Amino acid sequence: MDKKTILSIVIIAVVVIIGLFLFLGMNGEMLCTYDSSINIPSSYTIDDNGIAYSGDVAIIFITCTNSKEYFDQFFDALKVNGDAAGYKNITIEEINGYKLYQYSANTKELKNVSSTKWDEGDYISWHEYGPDTSIFRTINMNVTKFRQVAYLNKNTGFINQLFIVTNNTNVDLYSNELNDIVHSIEPLNT
Repeated sequence: MDKKTILSIVIIAVVVIIGLFLFLGMNGEMLCTYDSSINIPSSYTIDDNGIAYSGDVAIIFITCTNSKEYFDQFFDALKVNGDAAGYKNITIEEINGYKLYQYSANTKELKNVSSTKWDEGDYISWHEYGPDTSIFRTINMNVTKFRQVAYLNKNTGFINQLFIVTNNTNVDLYSNELNDIVHSIEPLNT
């Protein structure tokens, strides 16, 4: 064999090895609830409680007991008064047959958020929502900021919640990797 043929074989072998390494490195695991799953890269390890960890980031994916009406009302309050109560990046979007209710926050900045006032006969009423960070007690981390996504499966009506949390204020909770995880939501065949 001449040098060009040997060099070509070596280059092809290196490209195949690198391609396999990248392919295997991108394959990960799934976190599942009753009717849905999200994909987690292989750089994450999943503990016995089903919480995925990678460096300063933890990911929790759970079935939610709140209703669609609760999230609609809560997000109406967030749209009006969320910024003043410490909530950021408040969005609602649709992807893969799901309605995503999403926000982020620094835990120390969170305050109660009130809905807009409305008349109920002879009196004025409103709802007040306190920050619920109780889920953070289930992880081995002092959470400083988080991103929360509630997924309404439009076919089943079930709601699941994804929490991306960190103890490092410099972590970008909207990185491409974390956005890919958020948007990897898919229904399970139930």
